[in-house]
Amino acid sequence: MPRTLLTLLGLILIPCWTTQHAMAQQYGWTKVADPTDHPATAIEFADSLNGWMGVINENADRAIMKTSDGGHTWQPQIAPLGLNVYAISFANSLHGWVVGNFANADGVIIHTSNGGQTWEQQFYVTRRQYSDISAQSITQGTATGYGLNFPNAGKIVRTSNSGTRWEEQSLLTYIIKVEFVDAVHGWAAAQSDSGGRIIHTNDGGQTWTIQRYDLEDVGRLSGISFVDSLHGWAISGLTYPWLLQTINGGETWEKFYKFPFDGTGGAYFNDVCFADSLNGWLFGAKWLPGFRPAIYRTRDGGRSWYLEFVDIGSPDLIGFIDGVVLDQNHAWGLAEVSGVYRYGLTTAVKEHNFARPLLGFSLAQNYPNPFNASTRIAYTLPKRTQVELSVYDVLGKKVKMLVSEAKASGTHAVQFESADLPSGLYHYTLKAGNFEETKSMLLLK
Repeated sequence: MPRTLLTLLGLILIPCWTTQHAMAQQYGWTKVADPTDHPATAIEFADSLNGWMGVINENADRAIMKTSDGGHTWQPQIAPLGLNVYAISFANSLHGWVVGNFANADGVIIHTSNGGQTWEQQFYVTRRQYSDISAQSITQGTATGYGLNFPNAGKIVRTSNSGTRWEEQSLLTYIIKVEFVDAVHGWAAAQSDSGGRIIHTNDGGQTWTIQRYDLEDVGRLSGISFVDSLHGWAISGLTYPWLLQTINGGETWEKFYKFPFDGTGGAYFNDVCFADSLNGWLFGAKWLPGFRPAIYRTRDGGRSWYLEFVDIGSPDLIGFIDGVVLDQNHAWGLAEVSGVYRYGLTTAVKEHNFARPLLGFSLAQNYPNPFNASTRIAYTLPKRTQVELSVYDVLGKKVKMLVSEAKASGTHAVQFESADLPSGLYHYTLKAGNFEETKSMLLLK
């Protein structure tokens, strides 16, 4: 089936908002905090208010920070002196683990049962780099990483008694990210001498098996996300990466989407997070030129992606280092240098100019899509330009002129009201100087 038809079918499956909802509420990314001068490494939220972030902080005891207001303000928590945090995972707002290492390259796992007011060191081993951890419950946790200067050094360490005892096993070369959807079903992005690998457990991490996929052009995996025991995605860490997908728990993996060269440069990703079978985000950096923190979004299960957010004012070679998603309306991204960003409800406006200088012309995908009666269309201009933004039906007939005037540089958005139009597929075209771009949208009533 042609990809265009698949994309349209995927869009049709997306639930429609009511007219009142679409007109009244807008969601987007906002920078909410820049709480540290140290390199940021990890972020975790147990609910929409309570979250934690970790930093590289070799000479102090403030490597963990806590928020109780959704990420707007952060307070340092007392952690072991000289700890460098690499991953955080909480089972609820009280019980969680942190993995990291010290400057001497010794690995450590610490635990809290009171939301981080106090932290207890539970596991310590020399010559280890722990890179991720998943809290399956308040009693079960699984961490991954690798030993330093050892062959076959991939490490998995797990507990089933709240951390009273941790057991370590060796597998492959090194293990990067780990993801559990319940107490028993888990996956990890790993590496062997021959390339990237995905490993799977269905007994809570006691035993692991290697799942195969086509390694050509994929390279090392940088992130993995599952929404249930069957549906998952993995992203490679290349500049023009592949997204892999499985619909059978990893028995088979498909090369699902290849990120193309778009004329401006590539993107690379450090994490992938899906809220459900349709809504997902990729966290990383985009070349504009110069890498900038960037977030890509899918609303059709990974069939198509668009650049949802980029912070052009923050030259950041690493970009977004970590992300966490609670549901399709609550997500956070952590940029290594520039701070914490939150996805959530923003102020609804009929027409808004963010007045931020941008590097080029662009036309965004309308949101929501499909839509019922009203949808938002955004576009960006690098300089003051005469703009025409028009809507056409499938026969090419112009049905509405949304903008016809000169606009200043920056990002603009306009609400398209379609009360007088029938359901169907429509196209909208932006003409600005010599720039012209057309995108499609679906009206369902």
